[in-house]
Amino acid sequence: MRKNFIVYKVKYLTVILATKYSEVWDLITGLTRKINKDTDKALEQIGLSYFEFKVMCALEEEGKVPMSRIAEKYMLTKAGLTSIIDRLEEKELVRRVRSESDRRVIYVELTEKGREKLMESRKIFLNVLSSFLSKLSEDEIKELERIFSKLFS
Repeated sequence: MRKNFIVYKVKYLTVILATKYSEVWDLITGLTRKINKDTDKALEQIGLSYFEFKVMCALEEEGKVPMSRIAEKYMLTKAGLTSIIDRLEEKELVRRVRSESDRRVIYVELTEKGREKLMESRKIFLNVLSSFLSKLSEDEIKELERIFSKLFS
């Protein structure tokens, strides 16, 4: 009888832990969705979507890169990324360049107009982030940084 109690207790604790982890995960993903949604809405003012902004950030960080690398980085399908790049190209914010060594490879790079739009959109993104993080004290922000650094290590 005692043995069954221990097994039950272990299963019960496992359920409690799983529930707690799930609650934390829901909070993290919920916050991410809220920030993305608010950013998307704010970026609409300047004619960009959240994913267009993220792709432009990747291009600025990495320079001229193959489309496949961007798709991998943001877990986008090739079709989804092509659609985003098409829209950015229509707005003259990026350009496609075929590889000289391998015609199958297409690179994407920011145009000068794209760099200017990215600077403008970064300010909007920082305002959105600020609206969330300004609710925290300096100590809470440091603690949040510490926790996320620990999770990423």
